[in-house]
Amino acid sequence: MLVFFVENRMRKEHLSEAGEDSAKISVLKVAAWGKLAQTMANKLRKGTAVLVEGKLASLAFENRRREVRYNMEIYASAIQIIEVV
Repeated sequence: MLVFFVENRMRKEHLSEAGEDSAKISVLKVAAWGKLAQTMANKLRKGTAVLVEGKLASLAFENRRREVRYNMEIYASAIQIIEVV
């Protein structure tokens, strides 16, 4: 099994009020198994752009403060490398 994280950036076309380039970033956990996991473990490096196809799962958990939190995960069925850094 291979577990890695992907970052999804949604850029706004304008600068924030502070003059900074604003981007909303979501980080998703991706899990892959078998031959796909072995292949990706050998090819993926930090910063590699990928296209992930699979099932999206929403998982609920309780933190130390006993608050319910939610995580999104992708169970990969296919991963395509778009750009190698």
